[in-house]
Amino acid sequence: MSKVFLILAIVAAGAAAFVANGNKATFAEVHESNKDLSAEISQLKRDNSNELVAIDDANSELATAENTRDEAQARRDYSQSNLADRTKAINARKSELNRVNTEIQEVQTILGRYNLPSPDALNASLEEESAKQIELQEQIDEQTIAVEGLRSEVNDKRGVLANLRKTVAERDAEFNVKTRRATIQAVDPEWGFAIIRTNAAGISANDRVIVERGGQRVGMLVVKTVEGSKVVADVVPEASVGVTVQPGDTVIFDKKKQES
Repeated sequence: MSKVFLILAIVAAGAAAFVANGNKATFAEVHESNKDLSAEISQLKRDNSNELVAIDDANSELATAENTRDEAQARRDYSQSNLADRTKAINARKSELNRVNTEIQEVQTILGRYNLPSPDALNASLEEESAKQIELQEQIDEQTIAVEGLRSEVNDKRGVLANLRKTVAERDAEFNVKTRRATIQAVDPEWGFAIIRTNAAGISANDRVIVERGGQRVGMLVVKTVEGSKVVADVVPEASVGVTVQPGDTVIFDKKKQES
């Protein structure tokens, strides 16, 4: 603004000089001088506008800096408050730790009076026993695995033995059936069959049955059905010559030959 006043003063001085000198200068010269002065004033206005913009920018930057400073101040205040709280908590824990250490020392003193092991010794002994327990548990686990393996092997062998026994029993029943003797319980002459009560193991349909009476052969039967201990057999008429099969007759089972 001081430059604007200066320019106005110059213009006023020029006007006064023009009036004082009268005809010393022509109107054209004065007009040309005024143009130069107007151009200089315009330039000064532009410079002044640029300075105002710069001032506004500086004010904005200052406001931003002040905000940043306020935020930093707030963070510092928060950090200081947090630090104070943490320091207070640490001091409380230190006090608690000191109290616990004091109690430990008192306990150690009492234990020393009675010749009892110290807590450190007890902890060492406990750790040693724990290690032994872990070792024993590992050995037990290994033995358990071995026992399970042996148990499975025993079960397998038992299964094999049971199968062998079953096979032997079946073969004994099959091969010993020829020596099995029984007695006819009932005879139905009309339908031509007889009923025999005996151990039917190994006896099957179509097996031959020899009928004896007094040590003599008097006929023959053919097994029809086997139900539990009851054997139903058909009478073979062609095998009975002049005699009939009767209850009380002795029978001898004769296995039918297996077809190969």
